[in-house]
This record gives sequence, C-alpha cells and structure tokens, in this order.
Amino acid sequence: MDCSLARFADIVRERSMLNRCTMESPAILYVRETRSVVSLAMLQELVERSNKLPPPGTMRLCLHPDKDALLQEMYIVHQAGSYLRPHRHTDKDESCLVVLGKMAVFFFTDQGEVQDVAVYGNPGSPFPFHARIPRNHWHCQFVLAPQVLFLEMTTGPFVREAMEFAPFSPAPQSSGIREYMAWLAAKIPVAASGDIRAE
Repeated sequence: MDCSLARFADIVRERSMLNRCTMESPAILYVRETRSVVSLAMLQELVERSNKLPPPGTMRLCLHPDKDALLQEMYIVHQAGSYLRPHRHTDKDESCLVVLGKMAVFFFTDQGEVQDVAVYGNPGSPFPFHARIPRNHWHCQFVLAPQVLFLEMTTGPFVREAMEFAPFSPAPQSSGIREYMAWLAAKIPVAASGDIRAE
C-alpha cells in the first residue's frame, strides 16, 4: 500500500470513531473509549457535522464518560452568529484552548457593563489561544470567524443549577438579541475584530 492509500485508510478509520461515540443528542457526543484519542480528522468531522445542524449549530465532543466525571474535557464548535448568553459557574473554574478560528471572551460586572474583553485565536494566529475563566465571573464567548472550535476543561460533576444565566442579558429567542450582539461587537477592539460575521 502506498503512502497516499495508507493515509486515506487512516482518515477513514479516524472519521469512523465519531460514529462509535454515544450520542446524547445530535449536538452532544460522548467518546466511549476510556483512553480517548482525538485526531485532526475527528475534529474536522465535528466541524462538518456542526455545519449541518440548525442554527446556532453548536456541537460538542465530550471526552469524559458522563456528567458525573470529576474531570470534564470537551471540544466545542460554535458557528458565526451564535448567541452565547452571558453566564457564570458558581462552583468551578474553566479553561478554553482555541484550536480553530477566533473568538472574543467578555467579562461583565453585576450590572452588565463590559469589564474586560480579549480576543483568542488558534495557535499560530497573532492572538493568545488559552483563556482561563474563574468561577463566579459573568462571561460569554463571541464568535469572530465562520466557526470557532475550542477545548474546554473544567471540574465535575456538571450541575446545571450551578450554571447561572445573567439577568442583564436577553434570553434565547427573545427580542433584543440582535441589538445586544451588536452592542457587544462594538466593544471588541477594532484591530482584533477582523472577521466578525455575527450580523
């Protein structure tokens, strides 16, 4: 078998791994292998699958076995134009490592004013690629590319009640989201905003 055929066989084998995941929903997959191996081909397929989902096209590949795992690692894809509502975690810190694309991370005061905003991109871009978000900080991500793919790491178990949505932000499907996202976009440094496609 020549190198090109061998590489093709590897890609087919790698891509089939997503099909062996446990599907909680069309947008949430859990890797069944205890010692999970993630390849670039798997991540590319994750992005391709997210493109086929209805808006907002968010998809995640969880490397931990379930919501009770003490270490939670997941690859998350968000599409441009996704409304990612400001929220905070009262019981845990989290880290995000950008693999593909670009996003802004906002921090807010209790009154909803923007306290800080920074832009993150994949390694090799002019931007930092690793964001750390402390517990009890209102925050949200804002997609600045056609898609952003990042690895999120936090502690478990996942307790939905410990994730609190910001009362100063519009709820999903409510009026005012478009205006709110435009307000956020205007807070991003012009030199960093480049590829915004959130209109």
